[in-house]
Amino acid sequence: MINKITLLFTLITFCTVNAQITFEWETAIDNGDNVSETIDGITATFSGLPDIDIEDCGGCFGSSGNLVVSQGTIDGTSVTFSFSEPVIVNSILAIDGNGTNIDYTFIPSGGDNSNVIVSLNAGSAIATLNWIDVNSFTVNSSGSLFGFDNLLINDDSFSSTDNYVDTIKLFPNPVQDILYLEGINTPTSIKVYNSLGELLISTREEKVDFSGISKGVYFIEISTNKDVQIRKIIKQ
Repeated sequence: MINKITLLFTLITFCTVNAQITFEWETAIDNGDNVSETIDGITATFSGLPDIDIEDCGGCFGSSGNLVVSQGTIDGTSVTFSFSEPVIVNSILAIDGNGTNIDYTFIPSGGDNSNVIVSLNAGSAIATLNWIDVNSFTVNSSGSLFGFDNLLINDDSFSSTDNYVDTIKLFPNPVQDILYLEGINTPTSIKVYNSLGELLISTREEKVDFSGISKGVYFIEISTNKDVQIRKIIKQ
């Protein structure tokens, strides 16, 4: 049986909304001074400290397969992730190879986004970023052995005005508080999911309150007696 998350992203793909991409570094290329991986036409490049490398640590710190590491020994410096086009950055597994409790500061470039400070516990933490229209981001720390895996993004090339024609209108998008829907013929359900496929809101009203949801990218599933449509919504 297809679970809800699988069904959601199947529908998203069918409706030409670009689904989530995960850089797991399984097909990454070591270019000497950086590591790059290309998935679905988007290239992510990891660079910064000396001795950039790809390693398989056997699932250490919650990683899956390969991870990208920097074995530089200079304290108080940084590494950078850059992208071949603007993207939506959802999250990344951050690792300190020495297994220490340490803070990583994530600094985005592009879009209107805020820095995020993540405290690693016993050498790892999932950094939830939810950035929009990002060209690159830098990670600063006083540590000396950076590691990263499972970088989750969405392709940001999809226009908020949709690239297919139908009668349903959603506005404003990006939204801050209330999202209004027009042109729906008797909705049976309206549901909002995050980028992990988790259900956040379920209603039958033709306005959706986003005021209690954090900034980021979400998907709204509009079900009627005729069909199901998925739209991408940006919360500012």
